Amino acid sequence: MRNAAQAMRGAAANATAGGTGGIDQARQAAQDLSEARRLLDQGRVRQFSERIQRSLRRAELAEKKQAAIKQEVSSLDEKWSAKLEAQLEQLEHNKQALSEELTKLENELSKLTTTAREEQPQATQSLKQAIRASREHRLHDRIGRTRQMVLLDEKGHALDNETEIQKGIGQVRGHIETALENVGEPGARKLERSLEQLRDLARELRQMRQRTAETANGTGTDTDATDRFDFEGGPIGPGELESIAERTRELGEGLLKQGVAAGDIDPVLAKIQDLTRAQNSEEIPASTLQHDLALRALMELEYRLREKLDKPEYPELLISEPTELPDDYQEMVADYFRKLSQQ
Repeated sequence: MRNAAQAMRGAAANATAGGTGGIDQARQAAQDLSEARRLLDQGRVRQFSERIQRSLRRAELAEKKQAAIKQEVSSLDEKWSAKLEAQLEQLEHNKQALSEELTKLENELSKLTTTAREEQPQATQSLKQAIRASREHRLHDRIGRTRQMVLLDEKGHALDNETEIQKGIGQVRGHIETALENVGEPGARKLERSLEQLRDLARELRQMRQRTAETANGTGTDTDATDRFDFEGGPIGPGELESIAERTRELGEGLLKQGVAAGDIDPVLAKIQDLTRAQNSEEIPASTLQHDLALRALMELEYRLREKLDKPEYPELLISEPTELPDDYQEMVADYFRKLSQQ
């Protein structure tokens, strides 16, 4: 975070002084902030997982205690005696300890569902189910009923009661295990990371598009143009587009899992495929029109992701770097910004 702040100050100072390195510094600052946020997210996820693991161990301990208590009930004397009275006193002591253990567990689960209900919705839902299972099985009520059943000479019913207690604690433990499995990166963070990947793809396509235009005009090897547009002059190799196509497919698969509609993703995949097919084995650059169509599809997808993320102020846009572009492409970018401004 400190590195990012320093980079931002450097970018601002450079811009004020009329320097040309401000854009690179600002981009590096944004990358540093993104990395810092990623590490913070990882830390929160790890801490949340550790807290659930502690609750899981507590539930497993309660389950073992209940198994021992059930064995105690099974071993109780059939008739009233001083020995039975001592057995019941010990049983009552063990049941009190079990009840206190369950109370601590329920309090832990309640705190977990409160602190992480927004960042970990799936895990939180499982934790709520664990609390609900404890209530539905009336565990605390059942724990206190065994002694009375034994005194009423209903040992069989007492054993059935202990079986229900054990079953209920097992369900609580199962829901906690599910919660632990469902812990992951917050949904909003996943979408933000997908937006970052989308920007990277768009940036590469834009540079390739400019290289295509420069090559067509016979200026692809011009040193000034290369520096200005941050590309190496010359024809576009098949491997470049294939790499972009593969990463786009991986991004699409990830977005589908995040609930983004296939109808928003498929146009991007189709346009990238068209662009890839247009480039033959002799490395002849694909047409600028097909580059424009692919970029338009990427911008439309980013627009949809912004709607889903509900963050129109998201700091970095797909098209955020100043470049000298043809009129038709500038109109496409202008249309993109008009859509963003309407959110």
